[in-house]
Amino acid sequence: IPILGDAKKYVLDLGWKDVPESVERAGYGRPLFLQRQKYSEVLSGLMRERGLKTEQVAVVGDIYELDLLLPEYQGMDIILTPRESTPAFEISAVRTSSQGYAAKSLGEVLTHLESRR
Repeated sequence: IPILGDAKKYVLDLGWKDVPESVERAGYGRPLFLQRQKYSEVLSGLMRERGLKTEQVAVVGDIYELDLLLPEYQGMDIILTPRESTPAFEISAVRTSSQGYAAKSLGEVLTHLESRR
């Protein structure tokens, strides 16, 4: 399982127009920003290297907006590994997504991925 760093998920590129600036999700009370071009480039590069399509990729993360929102928008499966402090509305955003799954542990992530093969 590849683990990549330096995706700069926290950096917004307001000039990047391949995605909307933001989307709304229930419970957040604010827009969630999508324009994370560097993160998209890292994901695209990984898919290109491995010859994968978006529907063959699952992204695992512990913060919906930073880790999972953009991959979800781009058609990838998303798996949230919530922390004790993760708000219920964040877990709900993942559970109500047709591409989303919330796991209680990394072991559960692996079980979920195996069940989807």
